[in-house]
Amino acid sequence: MDHPEPVGQAEPMIEPETPELPSLPLRTLNVFISPGELMTGLKDQPVWVGALLLGAALLVLGTILLPLEIFEATMRRTMLEGGGQVPDSLETIAKFARIGGAVAAAVFWFVVSAAMAGLLTLIFAFGLGDGATYKQYLAVLAHAFMISAVGTLVVLPLRISAEDAQLLMSVGTFMPFLDDGYFARVLGFLDLFGLWAWAVVGIGVAALEPKRTVGSAIAIVMVIPVAMAMIFGIFGG
Repeated sequence: MDHPEPVGQAEPMIEPETPELPSLPLRTLNVFISPGELMTGLKDQPVWVGALLLGAALLVLGTILLPLEIFEATMRRTMLEGGGQVPDSLETIAKFARIGGAVAAAVFWFVVSAAMAGLLTLIFAFGLGDGATYKQYLAVLAHAFMISAVGTLVVLPLRISAEDAQLLMSVGTFMPFLDDGYFARVLGFLDLFGLWAWAVVGIGVAALEPKRTVGSAIAIVMVIPVAMAMIFGIFGG
């Protein structure tokens, strides 16, 4: 005789499987076209190594592809504006500057990414009580910052055309009527690709913490690049 199962006995719950993250090329594409979906996936799978390496590689590529003549022109103009003499060995100096700049760019990329992830952890996890971890913030930054790395390649033709290795596509680019003062310098340091990247960081911060809205996260995060531009504007004078 069969015994009936007890009434109300709960069936065992099956945990839904976490979907696999897309490949790195697809994640790179999603940073631009679907950042919210990407950042939601990074919450459960905070991978960062591949994205950080790719960003550094793009940054190095953007430096190496810049013709040597552009480095020479930029250095010559800087020396003359500073009242200095242009050495006969400028071409040799420019060669070392391009190589050194590429290496420095890669090192700077890793250091800044690690430091900014720590700053986000300090602000949101410790300061505002969000539940995300340093690794999650680093994953968000590593992917979002690829926008800045790609931007280096996008502005490459403009740098060649202007013969300026330091040219940025900034907020100030679209306000040439401003006098050369502190406010103009600050706007000149507000790189558009950098601001875009930081906005995506804000989307990622909101994805890591359900109680935080995208608007509040972006508003808080945007203080970082604006504050940095204000500091650079002081020393850039």
